[in-house]
Amino acid sequence: MVFGERLGRKRLLGMAVAFVGILLINGEPRIREQELGVALVLGGAFFWACGQMIVRKLGPIGGLTAIAWVSVVAAPQLFFASVLVEEGQLAALAGAPLSVWGTVLYLGLVMTALGYTCWYHVLGHYEVNQVMPFLLLTPVTSVAGGGRCCWARR
Repeated sequence: MVFGERLGRKRLLGMAVAFVGILLINGEPRIREQELGVALVLGGAFFWACGQMIVRKLGPIGGLTAIAWVSVVAAPQLFFASVLVEEGQLAALAGAPLSVWGTVLYLGLVMTALGYTCWYHVLGHYEVNQVMPFLLLTPVTSVAGGGRCCWARR
């Protein structure tokens, strides 16, 4: 609605199913006791969506440019937060095995930089309601990919 994009019946039905799912999950007794956690998850989703709308409004500036500027703004905040709330960072860096450094590089370069570069590129060129179903496949592909890693170790 923010961008004046047409939703259509199928997309509205999909949104309704998603909201019913949220209501069902939130109505689960163990979740109901965790109001703060639910509020934080919903707040995080809301602010992430706001950020994606801002990126969409920028148009096709290029995915790499968008993720570079997000990183320039976010990195100092994350370092400052780490100094405030964590301890032993230098010792953890010094004692980290090669597998940890490989994981950090993979998450930073492949999952974040490459993933968001592609996402921002697609978001800048297509309507949100066309690309969002692909983003909703993230949990499915994550579980499938993680399952393959776990099964391979057995």
